[in-house]
Amino acid sequence: MTSANTDPRVLFHYSPVSAFHSIISGQNLRLSLLDVSNDYMEGRWIHEVLRDVFQSNPVTARYTDVLLKRAELAISFPVVAAFCLSEEADQLGQWRGYADDGRGFSIGFHKTYFEILGHKNRDEKSEGFAVQKVHYSRPAQDLELEPILKNILLCIQGGALAAPHADLLAAASDEDYEATVAKTTVANKNLSSCMASLMFFGFWFKNPAFTEEKEWRIMRYVFGNESVERKASLGLLSYHAARDRLVPYVDLGLQELKSQAIASVTIGPKNRTPIEYVSSMMCRYGFNDVKILKSTASYR
Repeated sequence: MTSANTDPRVLFHYSPVSAFHSIISGQNLRLSLLDVSNDYMEGRWIHEVLRDVFQSNPVTARYTDVLLKRAELAISFPVVAAFCLSEEADQLGQWRGYADDGRGFSIGFHKTYFEILGHKNRDEKSEGFAVQKVHYSRPAQDLELEPILKNILLCIQGGALAAPHADLLAAASDEDYEATVAKTTVANKNLSSCMASLMFFGFWFKNPAFTEEKEWRIMRYVFGNESVERKASLGLLSYHAARDRLVPYVDLGLQELKSQAIASVTIGPKNRTPIEYVSSMMCRYGFNDVKILKSTASYR
């Protein structure tokens, strides 16, 4: 997929002290299910984008409601777990929102490490994941959707969604009748494939109000929403306690690879841990040559 910005080399995760300690001591990341995140529009913002996109094109405008229903089925199918990161290492809003009001840490991860780990997991047929940039601006979101929209247009122009009765009645021969049915069938199958591909976009788009977070996500598609499959898979998830909910998650172990996982740790503006203690802890758990910094945010 295209991206408006060059991929940053280091991505940052903000966390409270307890989560930081768990990540480092356990050498493990928790990918939490996004349907219980704090953003109630999580996974739903794309519906607003698609409505505008469909209505703005004369070919798709008349089928907007039908297309949106099909998109809803595709987008709601996967249940997605994610570990959230940012391009910003020391941002006050994220200290407040994600690191216990500035008392936590910001961990800088090498993006290359996750790319190598992803390839290794795929080669070993282990649990796969993707590192994906979140898009906030409408131009960036429209650009991501452009190839799919083009294919949807081709399907509709090829006979998908249109009632073929008139063409069938006007068919001059059995061969014309069969050709019309075959053409419509193929167009509708292709349209179904186009709509199914939207399942990967639901958690790539967010409301522009969150732009300052400059978010990236390590995402794993856990399972589908079919009731039997969902019930079987829920029992395989782990759970941790938040203030007002239980949050299901899956693990992603930080394996020892040629590329080091962690580049830096920034100590939050309200965090009183001395730099030497953080450095010692990182070495204790095998994370050497990690730069330890103190936040420059004047916040207390």
